[in-house]
Amino acid sequence: MEFVNPSFLYGLLAIAIPIIIHLFNFRKFKRIAFTNVRFLKEVKEETQSKSKIKHLLILLSRILAIAFLVLAFAQPYLPAEKSETYNKNAVSIFIDNSFSMDAEGETGRLFEVAKKYANDIAASYSSTDKFQLVTNDFEGKHRHFFNREEFLEIVVDVESSPISRNVSEIIKRQTTDLAAKENFNKVIYFLSDFQESTTDLEQLQTETFITTNFVPILSNSKNNIYIDSIWFESPVHMSNQTEKLHVKIVNASGKEQIDVPLKLVINNEQKALTSFSIGGNEYIDSTLTFTNTSAGIMNCNVEIQDYPITYDDKLFFSYKVADSIPVMYIFESDTNHAIKSVLENDPLFKLTCSRLNNLDYSLLSRQNIVILESLQQYSTGLVSELGKFSLNGKSIFIIPHKKLDAESYQELALQLQIDAYSKTDTTSTKVSTINLEDDFYENVFEKIPQNIDLPTINSHFKINTKTANSVIEILALKNGDSFLNKYKRNSGAIYTLSCPINESYTNFTKHAIFLPTLYKMVLLSSGREKLYYTIGKDKSFYLPSSIQISSEIIHIKSPNKLDIIPETRKTGFQTEVFVHNQLSEAANYDIIMNEKAINGLGFNYNKSESKISVYTAEALSELVKGLGLQGINIIKSAGNQIASSLKELNAGVSYWKACIILVILFFGIEILLIKFWNS
Repeated sequence: MEFVNPSFLYGLLAIAIPIIIHLFNFRKFKRIAFTNVRFLKEVKEETQSKSKIKHLLILLSRILAIAFLVLAFAQPYLPAEKSETYNKNAVSIFIDNSFSMDAEGETGRLFEVAKKYANDIAASYSSTDKFQLVTNDFEGKHRHFFNREEFLEIVVDVESSPISRNVSEIIKRQTTDLAAKENFNKVIYFLSDFQESTTDLEQLQTETFITTNFVPILSNSKNNIYIDSIWFESPVHMSNQTEKLHVKIVNASGKEQIDVPLKLVINNEQKALTSFSIGGNEYIDSTLTFTNTSAGIMNCNVEIQDYPITYDDKLFFSYKVADSIPVMYIFESDTNHAIKSVLENDPLFKLTCSRLNNLDYSLLSRQNIVILESLQQYSTGLVSELGKFSLNGKSIFIIPHKKLDAESYQELALQLQIDAYSKTDTTSTKVSTINLEDDFYENVFEKIPQNIDLPTINSHFKINTKTANSVIEILALKNGDSFLNKYKRNSGAIYTLSCPINESYTNFTKHAIFLPTLYKMVLLSSGREKLYYTIGKDKSFYLPSSIQISSEIIHIKSPNKLDIIPETRKTGFQTEVFVHNQLSEAANYDIIMNEKAINGLGFNYNKSESKISVYTAEALSELVKGLGLQGINIIKSAGNQIASSLKELNAGVSYWKACIILVILFFGIEILLIKFWNS
């Protein structure tokens, strides 16, 4: 305990005044003689002992009132625990400018309250101290320290940001910058709503030479509904095709929401509208059904209406409706041509046929799938090109030759990381099993009869199944051998048939299952392109392999006339595009090449803070204590005022107000004793 004005303590000598008054004013009791004892009942008896207690209590009240009055003028306080070594301070202040700070608090928007607190903190220090501003943006200019006037100016310019970072990452940056400030007392202030999703204190490493102060700023509302994710039921998008879009919606509050509207907009035109009801702290899968009326790039968004947190009410995405699917069919002279006759008569497919000896390798990169029918031998060059083709997410269908070259087929299997063909089995058998657990035959069969007649096989190659980790058996024979296998590789697939498709080997091409099997291979070769990306998380993306770039410059443009030229890098058949932190607004973007849109992009804000779950000052204090973190203070604020908390933190806890209250209390007790004791 220390005193601001210790000289006032001499005033405690005034305690002697009520004591002296008490001693000289002590009343002696007189004996009164009564002629008739019956009159004693009419006299209120006042005993000597009760009178003494009353006067002692009055005396004690006066002594304590005078004592606390003197202490109030002396201003007692408990000094703050400080580790100050120098007479100047380096203060790093973090203002959380993520979107969760757009919520409303007791006195307004949390973000504006945080900026005011930053100004109050700077004002509580000397004008000779140095100040650093840190935000989620991690701007280069914010690595410098400024004087107080300059700091107050740059705080005004801080704006909300879609970027959200973990506490440990931010503290690490502040610690690194403060470490360079020699001969300064080092202090960190962290102004945030302390979302549970980003408050990773278990990863925090504190330094003994830095004092860290957490300032929780809490919102009034904990309600939020947001769109978590979307996906299509079908990976293939064609003209005049009915689409089913699934939308996952999360209610992050405990309150049920009824008849919330949900709409889908495609190329600035509303395509679907529905409504949903959702219970508290639940999620639902809502489905929007619509039809692709034309081919081309589809820039889309799904939207709900929610308040007060609105940044996560829209999800932007993009997909492409193809005119046709490019397919390459490679064969030798001894072929069945059943595949060719199926594909060339359907406008859905753009078929390129080529004999093996006339094959132009440059055409491979333009295809979604390559069908290799009965090639007796694979050259080293073809094996290498097929390996590159597969690595870029494309699909391959391999039909063996009846007299296949085992060595070249083995080389192909190694290149594609699939199972190799082995010996021939001439036993006649049938297909007995259709794999319905895999998504290959999804939406093909409504119901399969128990005694269905499946293709017969007169002779087939055994496949060394299970040597490749990614093998999925699509069709199996009665004897347990594989007939059609699928191997997943990147976003594509490799299919292997166990026999040639000539009629002398199998009636597969004449069977009803052949057509849906071939169609599914080709349709699934379109791949599942990523529908949307996250700002700050996805720094790059791949262009579809159908888009080939050599020396052309591409632009990324948005409706608000943003135009950037991103970095590009060629990897195999695909082009990787790096956006880094150039995109900061959730929106649909167009990829432009030669002044023509070649693809669309949907970039969205990070949803990590959409679930409004925060640490209060008490919970934060318990967490810090439980983790054994040293040098961290939790500063509570009342409304938009933090000055008193800062004063207490810097100067200690003052008790003069408590002394004044006690003075009033004891004077009141004295009055009550004098007035009501006898009654």
